[in-house]
Amino acid sequence: MFQFGVSVNKPQTPWLAMYDIVDNRWYSMNLNFLPLSPMAPFMNFTVVAASGGLLCLWPESQRTYVGLILCNPVTRSWKELPCRSHDNRLPDFVAMHVDLNRGSYKILVITETVVDAHVVVISELYDSASCKWKLVSTQQSFEWKVTSMVVSAGKVYFVCAKEQWFKIAVFDMEEQQWRSSISLPTFFYEMQEKFGAPEILDCNGRLILVGRVGKHPSTEEVMIWELESSVNNIGSWREVDRMPQDISREFLGCQVFGYYYCIGRGDQIFFIASFKAPMLSFDTVKKAWSWWAWPFYEKYADKFPVFGFVKPVPAFPPFGFSFDLRFHLLT
Repeated sequence: MFQFGVSVNKPQTPWLAMYDIVDNRWYSMNLNFLPLSPMAPFMNFTVVAASGGLLCLWPESQRTYVGLILCNPVTRSWKELPCRSHDNRLPDFVAMHVDLNRGSYKILVITETVVDAHVVVISELYDSASCKWKLVSTQQSFEWKVTSMVVSAGKVYFVCAKEQWFKIAVFDMEEQQWRSSISLPTFFYEMQEKFGAPEILDCNGRLILVGRVGKHPSTEEVMIWELESSVNNIGSWREVDRMPQDISREFLGCQVFGYYYCIGRGDQIFFIASFKAPMLSFDTVKKAWSWWAWPFYEKYADKFPVFGFVKPVPAFPPFGFSFDLRFHLLT
């Protein structure tokens, strides 16, 4: 969890609240080493991506042009990336991949902007090896709305929705180009009625799809699929499991405004319906469902504003993100 924000009279130091799923404990980490501009002493930060022990933050500054900031909260080091060449406003989507073997990282930024009176989507890629941004593509505005995204094995997967149809767009960070889209399981369309697009997750390099399906609220189910292969735009999906009906009724009854949020961590999928509700987890290997203590509201209610949960823009995690502590990056 990342807390930021300022009071009326003085800035508040950003900090992390971290839950260790092995020790079943909460830890906190102060981020008072992050820079504050003399021109904007009340600057806030928003976490837009996390990977391999690094956080990518957007500084909400009064400056017109500002670069993304990377930091390692363990070594308390940070760096400001150079301004992007085309449009340096708050990006619509940010994805980061850290290559632990090379000790390098890449950041994909997608921004919808206006060029010559036309709305276009600009994709830019930052490579730490060259310390430069590269324009990847400029294309017409998305006809499909991006509802979820994840980075897995150096590729960025976007779930895109158009009315009741969905596809998965793929960007290869290593090849620096867009790949063919992947179709969703046909079963999803057979059972889909009015519920929203599925969530896409990474579980130890496996691409996982979590979808809520059903013709009626009384018969709805949460299903989990794994992508086995993708050939000629056709995704070969394997059903992993379905949320048991008794657990489903209890969990879905905790939702605020009908939404839930998923986080992939190792072999686990964590389901969060609201700050006050218990957290549900699913072990994709053992096929086991279990409830987890979620002491967030009681422990951090004085630090974090607690609002009703609204489905987020994919670039900004609403409840949190999977994160590794590492010493050797960005020292």
